[in-house]
Amino acid sequence: MTDRAQLNPSDVVSGLELATADDRLPLVSEIMARIGAPYSWRSASRSAADWAAWFAEHPGRTSWLLTMGGDPAGVATSTADNPHALPNYHRRGFRTVKTEERD
Repeated sequence: MTDRAQLNPSDVVSGLELATADDRLPLVSEIMARIGAPYSWRSASRSAADWAAWFAEHPGRTSWLLTMGGDPAGVATSTADNPHALPNYHRRGFRTVKTEERD
């Protein structure tokens, strides 16, 4: 999801919030590093100065953070989830970014 307008909301979940995270730059860079490192994202290795320069070069860019009760939340599913979980995420506007098969 690259824009809040792509979110197709479901029923309200108490404590769940999608908010801008520009004023929380350390949190944005930490999350990008943790999520992006396995995929070799360039953002995964940016320093604080690199991030400041990147945001200065992209003034219209906004980071969004999904939180649950104020803590960062992620969306992941597995075969152990309800069979409706992944279709539900897709209906909400999320995209599949990685699929793994394990024994």
